[in-house]
Order: sequence, then structure tokens, then C-alpha cells
Amino acid sequence: MGVFSLPIWLYRVAMLLWALWLAASLVRGVGPSWRAFNEGGLWRPLSLPKRPKPAEPQGEDATPADLSES
Repeated sequence: MGVFSLPIWLYRVAMLLWALWLAASLVRGVGPSWRAFNEGGLWRPLSLPKRPKPAEPQGEDATPADLSES
């Protein structure tokens, strides 16, 4: 049985290369991501759903004022 060992500088070089690759990948992805996010304009107007008008009281729920108008 044995132990497989590598110098610490090799580990550090591998981590440096991985960090550089990760940073480059993130920078490459920013352009398309920003364009997709900005599609149609960055500041779009807020469109709220319209509320339906309240129904007019009829029948038993109607007040005498409502009945006299009709």
C-alpha cells in the first residue's frame, strides 16, 4: 500500500487555471445574458390588470334610492 503525492505548487497551479477558466466563462456569459435581460427595453412600463367595475345592486340588495332611479 502506498500514498500518491504531488507537490503543492502543482495543486496551486491547477486551482489558478480553474479560477481563470471560471472567470472567463462568467465574463463570456455576461454579454448574451445582458442582451436577453434587456430585450424589449430595460425600463418597460408596468401594466397592471384592470379591475372590473362593481356590479350594481339589484333585487333585495337594492336600496330605495336605487329602485327609484329605474
